[in-house]
Amino acid sequence: MKENTIFDMEDGQSFYIADETVQNGIKYYLANKVGENDEPTTETIILMETKEDNDVYFDIVKDEATLNYLGAVFLANVSNYLDEEEA
Repeated sequence: MKENTIFDMEDGQSFYIADETVQNGIKYYLANKVGENDEPTTETIILMETKEDNDVYFDIVKDEATLNYLGAVFLANVSNYLDEEEA
């Protein structure tokens, strides 16, 4: 999965992949729910990528400590991006 793409969940919901990070060898994605007008909303989830054999699975991260840690990582990514844009 790549940043700036739309990902469809099994339940039919669509999410925009806004950012990604690798922590301890595990890839995580910050995703915004896509609204009816095909624009990202403020509703966000974090997905964890799991590879098994030749298949790739995505699970919604629900552990509060992991969410807090990854939230800080993604916030730092956005801050760094904004700093680069201003330079």
